[in-house]
Amino acid sequence: MIGQISRNVFFLCLYPCAILVLFFIWNSGPPSPLWFQSAASLFVIGLTAFLTWFVTFAYKTFRKDIVVV
Repeated sequence: MIGQISRNVFFLCLYPCAILVLFFIWNSGPPSPLWFQSAASLFVIGLTAFLTWFVTFAYKTFRKDIVVV
């Protein structure tokens, strides 16, 4: 469940962040600092969601190989 939610949040943040950054590149920078902060916030939230999804996916995949001492 947490893996699905974090994967969806990742994709929800990935596309708007990419669109904003491409817009900044084509227009030689953001129109205001608020736009840059929103792109950075989307990146950080998306990265956190990706790392959460990756850890849950790896745990589910390699659960039998993980040995807790």
